[in-house]
Amino acid sequence: MMKLANTISQWVVLGAMIGTLIHNSVIAQNQPETYELQKRVITTLNGVTIYNGGFGSGMARSKQDPSLFYFMTDRGPNFDGQPGEKVFPVPTFSPAIAIYQWTGSELIFKSRLNLRDENNRLLTGLPNPVGVGGTGEIPVFIDSSPLPLDPKGIDPEGITLMADNSFWVADEYGPHLVHFDLFGKTIERINPFGNGPGGRKLPMVLAHRRANRGMRD
Repeated sequence: MMKLANTISQWVVLGAMIGTLIHNSVIAQNQPETYELQKRVITTLNGVTIYNGGFGSGMARSKQDPSLFYFMTDRGPNFDGQPGEKVFPVPTFSPAIAIYQWTGSELIFKSRLNLRDENNRLLTGLPNPVGVGGTGEIPVFIDSSPLPLDPKGIDPEGITLMADNSFWVADEYGPHLVHFDLFGKTIERINPFGNGPGGRKLPMVLAHRRANRGMRD
């Protein structure tokens, strides 16, 4: 128990250090590559600039190279509309991972991975249809026009890196557990419905979880 507590304490301290260093890199040092990543403009609608909100949904450390950290986005910009509606101003947003390297005093941006399906198509953050992980949310564009539900849509919440630098992502829709290769392409998707690559299933009871209360780390 003491060992676990010490480990947790170390991760909390490290997380605080990382947060401070990202802030310092962006604000104080104004490193172009870091600033561009954190404040990347996605689109402008009705005079409102929409930024990529950062990579704060999940974090993992590489087992091959402990100096590398993987930070993950959520499903993308969204807000509540009319009752039951969820507005997605950038419906083409693809959840992504940013890889940073810890030098001992700062984090340096190395690369970005967009999450892709088994056919190498970009995944979206749009909700799943009813029966395959749907939350009951009705996705609409900013002008209230309807958006399609996406059976492969993903709401990433947790990430775990494997020894070969492939990684698993926990999702808040299905819930889905998705295994990606080191380039971000889907290897396997496990959920209660068995409709993903690999065909493995999670217990069906998980399909009855409260909406937006799926898998988290």
